[in-house]
Amino acid sequence: FDISYGARYQRLCETFGFDRSGGILGRTSLDMTYDNKLVGPQIAIGMGDRLSGWDVRASGSLMLGYDLSEARQSGLVGDGLRLGSPNRVVSAFPQLSVHEEAAEEFASMGEIRVQATYPISRSVSFQMGYMGLYWSHLRHVETAVHWSLPSFGINSHVTKNTWISGLHASVEWRR
Repeated sequence: FDISYGARYQRLCETFGFDRSGGILGRTSLDMTYDNKLVGPQIAIGMGDRLSGWDVRASGSLMLGYDLSEARQSGLVGDGLRLGSPNRVVSAFPQLSVHEEAAEEFASMGEIRVQATYPISRSVSFQMGYMGLYWSHLRHVETAVHWSLPSFGINSHVTKNTWISGLHASVEWRR
């Protein structure tokens, strides 16, 4: 059984984009990136034991931190629109939009990990495990696009509490 503490930095950078042409608007495209950076103090507890030949370890941590989120977006609506062109919107013009926003707030993060290791020989072992990460007030690129014409925008006030998890398995060989 152990207790640890320290500082943690976690970053999640997401991108979204599309580029389509055709229809009455001609070519329309969007590129957006949301970069979330969380830093702050963290405390963790963990424990391990040996069960039927398996080395099993479980741990959990909690972090309260400062979250800096930065969004960058560039959009193009109606490339190729010309006033009076056939099969086009009569009063529309091509619209290029560029937006950047930043937001700062306090957020929390919790993490759990469980790992089991089975030694096959002195130099080879099999490992498998699970990791779950909870992040409060995370800004996702998927919910941040403000879908409006004639230009796009950023919904920087939309946050979500997010759970990210994963399984892993591996064979470790030591020389």
